Parts: sequence; C-alpha cells; structure tokens
Amino acid sequence: MKILGFGAVLWDEIRGELNIGGAVFNLIAHSKKLGAEAYFLTAIGNDELGNKTFDGIKSMNIHTDFIKRVNEP
Repeated sequence: MKILGFGAVLWDEIRGELNIGGAVFNLIAHSKKLGAEAYFLTAIGNDELGNKTFDGIKSMNIHTDFIKRVNEP
C-alpha cells in the first residue's frame, strides 16, 4: 500500500526535548511502521531546524521525494 500525506511538520518541546510530529506526519510515520510505502508532501525551511526535520523524516524511512526546501519564512 502506498500512502501520501500532506501538511505541516510540527515540533513539540516536552521537558526540554524536541519531538517531531503533527497530525498528518504522525499518521504517515505510523503507516510506515505498519508496512506502508509512506510519502510526505510538505515544505521545510533551509535552516538548522529544517535540516533536523529532513534528517528525522529520512531516519524513519519516509520517502522525501515531495519535500520542498525553502529559504523564505
């Protein structure tokens, strides 16, 4: 099964620790864990937090084909 989600990636700070998330992103991440071929469509900044976001998505083996890196706020 292939699944594509689109929306924002959010970061929650819990007890000083940053955790990647967001409703649609969490759905995609859990779908991947259940064996789906998971894609996420979003735009992320071309900065330090954007790099952390991109690396986090890649580390979960979620396809990054539809992620746009942007320089503007």
